[in-house]
Amino acid sequence: MSRKVIVRISWSIKQPLKMASFALGTVSAMKDDDDFLSPEIALKIMTDAAGKVPIAYSIRKNGDVAKDNFNTSILLLNSYLHSQAEFVNKIANGNATIIHNAEFESTSDERGAGIKPNIAGSVTLKAIGGGGMKAKVAKVKGATNYCFILTTQESFNITVVGGEIFIPSDTMVRIKNTTKISVTFNGLTPMEIVKVAVIASNANGDNGMSPVAMASTIL
Repeated sequence: MSRKVIVRISWSIKQPLKMASFALGTVSAMKDDDDFLSPEIALKIMTDAAGKVPIAYSIRKNGDVAKDNFNTSILLLNSYLHSQAEFVNKIANGNATIIHNAEFESTSDERGAGIKPNIAGSVTLKAIGGGGMKAKVAKVKGATNYCFILTTQESFNITVVGGEIFIPSDTMVRIKNTTKISVTFNGLTPMEIVKVAVIASNANGDNGMSPVAMASTIL
């Protein structure tokens, strides 16, 4: 009889900065996912705990108090991750895909071959007064990063090949990388046409760029 698939403890307190980054990745993945509406550790609490680790790490050599604070921060985050993993195990009930959707690794090691997220759907654009433009995309399963690319050029001639973004030398673009599914571009020229696309990716790379969306800024 095969053993039930569960969350694999892939993080380590011996690598605190990677652990903090991993924790933020789980927050991004679980946000807006109906499977994880009431997590054991609230996503804001996990975010705050993860944010304290790199700060404490940077000043850990400033005396005994700083060292103690650093040790406390990594032990707390580690505890939160273990609690969240148990929550995900209950929700998943042996389903490796649900575990992966929370950005945890599973004991089935199904992601060892390197699964990339699907290409994101079309970006939704909403103009904001004063030359702002909010761009939003539907959450992509397995994605931990969203790279939003905006241009005001007549044609959108940015391409993605082999995980590399190619931008012609005469093309002006704005790029925002985020773990969230929406960004706001500010300081654009009012009454100007903008074009936006997004690349959804994770540690294994991406499968390409979304369709290009187009809208006009407003006064």
